[in-house]
Amino acid sequence: MLLVAVKPGAPGQENRAGRHGAGVALLRELLRTNDSVRIARLTALLEDQRIQTFLFDTHLSSAFAGAVDLLGQRLMVADEDYQQARRILAEFGESLPDE
Repeated sequence: MLLVAVKPGAPGQENRAGRHGAGVALLRELLRTNDSVRIARLTALLEDQRIQTFLFDTHLSSAFAGAVDLLGQRLMVADEDYQQARRILAEFGESLPDE
């Protein structure tokens, strides 16, 4: 789990802070991969269902170009959307790592 500070009122941010306070969102990792096509597909699936996604480590991943498998991009969602996101991706046949 990771606490991320989000600027209140930033473009595209609907202040989903909830119980964590203004401008703070608790994010969880759904997936880590070097496959940028898969990341784009999953992001589109989730955002089509109105689940906001966040990509972490995109620059680090591209800098090493898959030389180290541990350095994949991380697809993150808000904690309150985590279970719904897993269900949606499972419906589309995506296998995700165990929680």
